[in-house]
Amino acid sequence: MLFESRLLARSIPLRRLGAGHQADGGSSGCLVDFRGRRVLLTVAHSVRNGGNWAIEVGYVPGMGTKLFQIGALNFVVQFRVGGSHGTTLDLAYAPVPRHVRPLVQDLDPRTGLVRHERPRIIIRSKLDQIPRPGAEYGFAGYVKLRKNPVELMGELKVETGLRFERSLKTKDRYRLSHPHPGHSDYYGCSGAPVLDRASHLVGLVVGGHQGSDAIYAIPLAKYRSAIALGLGIARQAPEACRPFVRRSPSSRRIV
Repeated sequence: MLFESRLLARSIPLRRLGAGHQADGGSSGCLVDFRGRRVLLTVAHSVRNGGNWAIEVGYVPGMGTKLFQIGALNFVVQFRVGGSHGTTLDLAYAPVPRHVRPLVQDLDPRTGLVRHERPRIIIRSKLDQIPRPGAEYGFAGYVKLRKNPVELMGELKVETGLRFERSLKTKDRYRLSHPHPGHSDYYGCSGAPVLDRASHLVGLVVGGHQGSDAIYAIPLAKYRSAIALGLGIARQAPEACRPFVRRSPSSRRIV
């Protein structure tokens, strides 16, 4: 399978639910089997500011887009040792039932029928992979989202040729293989998994810098213990990180 296809299959479209539980915005994430739990990983800046969020499962002809509404989202706060005020990291996650299996679909634009579909890939990871200088990385997401009478549509964006440059305080920096085209070309990719050619998960896209042709990602290996703590499968987290939960409606399927 081509690198681009592997990236697409591991990126999960997320949809913000507006009036009448209709999708009116989007972001990206990934589903990961981590220490015996299935968890949705995404970035906080996409899902924190209002609205309920759902995983796009797939399009059902004659019915519309099938969505699975995410329940309570977890966020992570980092504290200085001995300090009382923390910084909320750009990371969000939530446990997801194993029966939720989103699809990659090829729709006929004329008839609206599904020409081909396959399950998206659930990433198996210990969240311990650290980016390596010289390795190639990439990500995929849906951008330029627009509403039509049937569903929220978008254009596929696949980015390959990323090279790790250095680790910063709370994120890693990668260099694009071409000039940065502008932030509007990436709206919708926030939260997309950053993977190497062997499909190892190293981070989630959080932003970029046009002047230096850079893409930034939150390093999952650095905060995996905080995620495990929030999921109830670890007793303590290093880096003085603490999870907290934003309560939202219970998980459920919506069509």
